[in-house]
Amino acid sequence: MRARGLESGIGCHRNPQDRRLRDQAVATSSTAGDYWPWVLIALTSMMVVAVLVVQPSDPATAQARSTGVPAPAERDAPSFSKRSRSGLPDPDEPAAPPVAPSQRRQPSLTEPQRGPAGSSDNDLASASGGPPLRGARPWVAVTAAEFREKVAAAGFDQVEFLTPNLAYGTLTGDGQAIHVLMIHRSGGGAMRVSAANRGREPVGAWASDIGAVAGVNANWYNPFDGPAVAQGQVYGGADHRYTALFGVAADGRLVSQHHRADNPSVDSRIREAVSGHPTLIHRGTVTVDFGDDPTFTERHPRTAIGATESTDVLIVVTVDGRRWSAAGMTGAETARLLRRLGAQDAVMLDGGGSSAMWIADRGVVNRPSDPGRGVGNQLAFDG
Repeated sequence: MRARGLESGIGCHRNPQDRRLRDQAVATSSTAGDYWPWVLIALTSMMVVAVLVVQPSDPATAQARSTGVPAPAERDAPSFSKRSRSGLPDPDEPAAPPVAPSQRRQPSLTEPQRGPAGSSDNDLASASGGPPLRGARPWVAVTAAEFREKVAAAGFDQVEFLTPNLAYGTLTGDGQAIHVLMIHRSGGGAMRVSAANRGREPVGAWASDIGAVAGVNANWYNPFDGPAVAQGQVYGGADHRYTALFGVAADGRLVSQHHRADNPSVDSRIREAVSGHPTLIHRGTVTVDFGDDPTFTERHPRTAIGATESTDVLIVVTVDGRRWSAAGMTGAETARLLRRLGAQDAVMLDGGGSSAMWIADRGVVNRPSDPGRGVGNQLAFDG
């Protein structure tokens, strides 16, 4: 059969005229035929040994490999795609192309932004071992580079560093005109509250007198629905069961109390603070609960303050409104804006015609609906 196949040109050697190659092929085929069964036996034995060696002894692992579901040990192990044994990217693997700014999706200023689930107040005892300070938050310092990263992540249309620790940025879109301050506390930025004896005056008057970098209006109107604290001195309204206190303690920790919590008095360890209403974000969760109150359900100019999770960066927003190019925001929209900017705790301050942001050597940088209005008290920020 072999010789006839070769003669007819079937097989590897298709030239029947080359007799030398045909004879050589026949001889080789005859020799291979004698050893072929032994080759098959050897290969079969090697395959059996290989299977026995790699067969897992752990039944769970065996089941995982047969079903395709990772076993617990495999599930926890790191997975590297085209990486070296060190876990570093393979030098031959091309780097992913950077995403151009124009291709990055910038969320709407008013669309809902989902944050992490909130938690209850974690009241922290003082460093001296005294009773817990209600609403106190842990203070974790961030580096100057991390602060700049947070500023960059805010997605401002325009931004500048008034000092290394205080950035001023603007946001526009969706018919909004928004001014934002971001203050790096451990870098040297600080929040101060005007004293009671300043009385009612336009935003910036007191901040200018003390040489601050920037300032905004503070407590809710009438002129105070809740207390304020300036250099440890408490003044203002007494209704602390309605308002949310936001400030810093003498040891530097942020204090952010919920307006629905039982806060009958101001702790003597609080150094600087203002009251607002309502709480906008509490422990990372948007918490607006103001029913059908048009003060919050309708769009108006707004001023609000918040802090990041580390509490080392303060975020202050002033939202223009009541004109065709600036619609203002509802309470819920203001909360979402602050959440988008990275706030984990935030409260609404005095708004409406009083909403104003002042910067040294520039004056009021936004367009208040009631320019020059005197306000009950103010916040100032150093850098």
